[in-house]
Amino acid sequence: MEQSKYTFHFTEKELREFSFRAVADVYCKRPSLWLILLILCAVDFLIVPVFSIVLLIFLLSAVAFDVVRTCRFLKKEHLLERRIMWVEDGMLKCSAFGYSEIPCSRITAIRKTRNILMLGYPQAKKRFAWYPMPLRVFENEQELEAFLNLIRNPANYAPFPDAMGRETQAMDPGQQTASSGEQPGTFRFSFFMEQEKWIWIYREAIGVINGGTLGFPRSQMLVTGIYAVIFIVGTLCWYLFTDDPNAWFPVILFVLLFSANLVKWKGNPEQGIRRRLKAGDVQNDIYGPWEIELMEDGIIERIGSGSKSFLPWEDFGWVVETEYLFFLFKRNRTQFIPIPKENMVSAGQAADMCALCGSKGLVYTPGKRAKYWPGWVLGIVIGILMLLVVLGAAGFVLYRNTRLIRESLENPVYETVPGWEEEFRPEDYPEYVPLDTQVKVLSSMGLEVPEETVESARSVMEEQRMRAYVEGYPYTWLLSGMGAPSYDEDWNIDGYSQELFWFDFEGWDISTDYIEVLEGMLALAPGSPLDGIEDIREDTDKVDWEKGTGSVNVAFQLDGQTYSWAMDMQYDWIDGDILGVLNSILEQTDTQERFYVTGDNGQGALVFYRTPEWARQFGKATGLSMDKPVTKQ
Repeated sequence: MEQSKYTFHFTEKELREFSFRAVADVYCKRPSLWLILLILCAVDFLIVPVFSIVLLIFLLSAVAFDVVRTCRFLKKEHLLERRIMWVEDGMLKCSAFGYSEIPCSRITAIRKTRNILMLGYPQAKKRFAWYPMPLRVFENEQELEAFLNLIRNPANYAPFPDAMGRETQAMDPGQQTASSGEQPGTFRFSFFMEQEKWIWIYREAIGVINGGTLGFPRSQMLVTGIYAVIFIVGTLCWYLFTDDPNAWFPVILFVLLFSANLVKWKGNPEQGIRRRLKAGDVQNDIYGPWEIELMEDGIIERIGSGSKSFLPWEDFGWVVETEYLFFLFKRNRTQFIPIPKENMVSAGQAADMCALCGSKGLVYTPGKRAKYWPGWVLGIVIGILMLLVVLGAAGFVLYRNTRLIRESLENPVYETVPGWEEEFRPEDYPEYVPLDTQVKVLSSMGLEVPEETVESARSVMEEQRMRAYVEGYPYTWLLSGMGAPSYDEDWNIDGYSQELFWFDFEGWDISTDYIEVLEGMLALAPGSPLDGIEDIREDTDKVDWEKGTGSVNVAFQLDGQTYSWAMDMQYDWIDGDILGVLNSILEQTDTQERFYVTGDNGQGALVFYRTPEWARQFGKATGLSMDKPVTKQ
């Protein structure tokens, strides 16, 4: 059923407002980035206050630049031209310089700004695409709500029809077709897109762009320009606003920026693509059947998520051929349509397709592949550069301290820095226990305290003035170091302690955090009735990623039976009920051991698998409260 169609033109003011809100939404989904930047500002403020102001101004300028860049991009994508939007048969449809449609059920984000209605669907966990509309097209709030109800409650609709109005059935992953269309000069290619294929295609496209096939990569020019601005501004600030201007800081800054440039342009992008896919920064809503149809008046693209687009030939500038793929690149040199060669029936069909593209103004060009350095070569080069940075920084610190000592001897000044004269006083901490005594107590309880953990704690006390955390609030610092998992070079967990387990309730990736917690606890209980646990998994279907609410279903198999629990979702915080899951299984057995939990004097937990008597003695010896949580299904 066709609903009212809304015809409009965006004004420049509305375009700027939409660009700002779209960019703001992207930044809001990266709180960890802002936290790191705020920490850098705070550190700079303590070291060189003017640097924090310069860094803050630079960050705000970067956001403003992003808004301007987005606004210019949208202008080139014809956002200011006449547009028509409507809802029909459960689909949100848009006709502008082309045509697109998407199932209303995929619209999961609705934003209202002062003048704009933004309808968004997730292309990835941290990436939304938007259908914007000016609010002025609606006569009143009632009409707006009626339109939104069509989005929120879409009617049932059939799978998308093909160009001749026939319904297409979902393809089997192994079914891939290629055929000429019914009309002369048209081609239809069908294939199935899964994650590995998308990673391969995305990697090949980046190689084509970075290889200079479409001209010097604009992104490389942009990044190099940003690095140059950072270097120039940083160097000027260093020489203008510090009392000790010298060449060390500019040299170190240049080496760091040069290293970042090497990693970005000479490192194989595949690992970065996989990492960004996992983090939710790369589009991943395109898995499933694809159908690309090249027609006389444009290109029809249907992808696995149920969306459909019609793109006029005027949008495209190049047809690029690589060993296994054809790419139809848009004039913006970043967006593309892939066509695998394996889906073509013959070389003649490929030549005919290229001829059709040429007749529509696309330039045919063979793909130039970017030349990446082997990982070991890049690692050695970056390692050498980082060694130079460390040596340079150490040399600078040594030079500065030597000079300051010499000046203080030549011109002594008798004064103190407020607060620094205060010393750690054990009598201020009722629970004070010397580090060596802590080690003896833990050893007497059968725990093996690694020497490196002790030395790390001693170093923290002596060098970082944190003796209060180690000895004033005893045992938790040592136990946290003993129970922390080990990680590989890619920050993936590669081992757990078999004596105790520590984790932070503020998770890293809530879609896998519960699995890692259970694995860390199970590592403490070899030979127990829990040995048969397998297939630990998480189901996040009931999670509202936008609001950070909902529930995560955690389940596993034991002796042919499935056990599951619903954990409350609070953004990236781990639900403490996970600590009682395994105890609920042990309650049904004859074994005496249970999982006991105590806090780490912060936002983490320390977990032990011991007998009740051991837990009682441990609590008495250390003063730590030992709890035995049980979480029923």
